[in-house]
Amino acid sequence: MGARYSYVTLRTEDWSQTDFIGRDGNRYRVEGYIDGKCPVDKCGGLCCEAIPLIGPLTDAPCEFWNPDSKLCGLHERGGRAAKPVSCVVWPRSQADIDLVNKRFAKGEKRCYLKVVKIDG
Repeated sequence: MGARYSYVTLRTEDWSQTDFIGRDGNRYRVEGYIDGKCPVDKCGGLCCEAIPLIGPLTDAPCEFWNPDSKLCGLHERGGRAAKPVSCVVWPRSQADIDLVNKRFAKGEKRCYLKVVKIDG
């Protein structure tokens, strides 16, 4: 029987996530970060452009997304710790990334992250 909830641990030094346990009980990690951060220079913050923090998907882009700096407005004001937890721990599965890439990616713009199962 798999886990009912997924679990993630955050490092409070830099508010980055460690490996996490998915709802299926398996351990995963997110790969593709550069120096612990999303490669927004490559992806253009596709997830922030495609998924609003508040409201339905039709409200995209996220109201806190700053396309000029390619940063979350909350992140700009208060560092990574100021970002909502739901954003800090995204993506929770490869399906999250695939959905964003399939529905919202155009040309070379895509999410460069991937969720990888850890054996053992």
